[in-house]
Amino acid sequence: MPRSSYRFFTAALLAAAFAGGAEASLATLSGLLTADNTFAAYISSSDLVAGDLLCANGTPWAWTSPTSFSHEITEPGTYYLHVMAHDVDGGAAAMLLGQFALDSAAGSFSNGAQALVTDTLHWQLSREGFGISPEQPISFGFNAPSSGWWQISGGGIGSISGQAQYIWASGLSGDVYFSTTITVVPAPAALPLLGILGGMTTRRHRKS
Repeated sequence: MPRSSYRFFTAALLAAAFAGGAEASLATLSGLLTADNTFAAYISSSDLVAGDLLCANGTPWAWTSPTSFSHEITEPGTYYLHVMAHDVDGGAAAMLLGQFALDSAAGSFSNGAQALVTDTLHWQLSREGFGISPEQPISFGFNAPSSGWWQISGGGIGSISGQAQYIWASGLSGDVYFSTTITVVPAPAALPLLGILGGMTTRRHRKS
């Protein structure tokens, strides 16, 4: 095949592989979360940048009512779920609490699964900004009636899993920047065509 025809055919195959798929959802990220006292949640392709706003609650004493969001991820890659939480008391106990899900096996959280709650193993935090001097959070207990978090959890925050933990920074802090990772892989339909291109390239090199 002439070189010009080969290049045209390769471009056509790549266009076929990704046409219409660039905007198709690979995975939908959903979440339900709250923080004492306010928060803003983002998704980003950089550990150091807040990213696109997913949801927020700026009313200090409304933290007993969780906020939900849904966001479609259309491109493969590594993403960062960021939450900036603010404690207006500046010295009392504070917390982030939430549960999150991905609706497709194309995506996974830092625990390798399609579901994640707030815990001390799969989240990190910073006191200075996203991705700066990360450390592990501490837990004030689970979202359950037996939790001792500030003695006001009662029966827990409604709608959020009892496996979710109230997490925060040790020593307390007015602003805390939480992060966890999400990995999204390419759509399977594009992989066979990429394999065809690889095979064609190998055969062409052998003929030349």
